[in-house]
Amino acid sequence: MGGRLGRISGGGGLLFVLLLVVDNAIRAGAPHFGASGASVTAYAEGHRTAMVVPIALFPLGLIGLFAFTAGVVSATRADRNARWWAQLGTLSVVTIAALFSVVNLVEAALVADLHDLASAPEVASAMWAMDGAAFGLNLAAIAVALLGLSRAARANGLVPAWLAGLALPGAACLLVASVFAVPIAEGAAWLFVGLAGFLVWALFVLITGVALARRPV
Repeated sequence: MGGRLGRISGGGGLLFVLLLVVDNAIRAGAPHFGASGASVTAYAEGHRTAMVVPIALFPLGLIGLFAFTAGVVSATRADRNARWWAQLGTLSVVTIAALFSVVNLVEAALVADLHDLASAPEVASAMWAMDGAAFGLNLAAIAVALLGLSRAARANGLVPAWLAGLALPGAACLLVASVFAVPIAEGAAWLFVGLAGFLVWALFVLITGVALARRPV
């Protein structure tokens, strides 16, 4: 794959990270997992734009992540071991897409059916718990994607050794947090354990994206 596709792959990674930052900034005021259905519907009613914009941006983020992953995989075509790690990471990225789709589907349904849900807070509460559980379980997929893609990227010189080393504890934090998906859905603080790994994931995609854009893959 030539330099043009390398730039597309790298640009996809940078787009993904940019949208992560935007998404989290917009969602900063959202109810915490475990919040009551009444709180969730009240927030959605008063902050419709903050609910709708991340959902609208989600497909763009997926395109960016898929392009980035394709670039890492293409860079490993001459190395069998690296290719194995890249394939492991690719399967995990597919899982990330599936579980984050669940998150966005739940939130889209909350917004679309807000009028009825306002009078049925128990339903809204159950939907918000599903949202939190899907998010918690997705931390495991991010952990394996970080591990697999970072090893593949390191084998091909896309990332420095310190970043590949940092990916190991980052993935461990994500994996540990994912085990507690139910407490996360209930509002427990285990989500913050995964936050450290999530930041490593974003840093990895950022640095690798720049590397892909700068060289043919």
